[in-house]
Amino acid sequence: MVTKTRCERCTGNLYPYEGAMKCLQCGRSFGGPEPEGLIQDRRFTRAFKVRAIRRARELGSWSRAAQEFGVDPGGLQMWGYKL
Repeated sequence: MVTKTRCERCTGNLYPYEGAMKCLQCGRSFGGPEPEGLIQDRRFTRAFKVRAIRRARELGSWSRAAQEFGVDPGGLQMWGYKL
């Protein structure tokens, strides 16, 4: 059962999961076993972008690296062209 509530990170739909809410797109949990205090607000710094790009080039896949870092694959690829 999907609710009308949206994820703060990716605006995906949330659904009930183990006594909490979980995002269908990025998998982030809200209010359950993962305390909100442990979730860091990610402002994408240059160091973060460089690390993500380096990992994408190691893996040979923008989408796999984007999944690891929790970012959009298109955005990650765009960073690769700009940096």
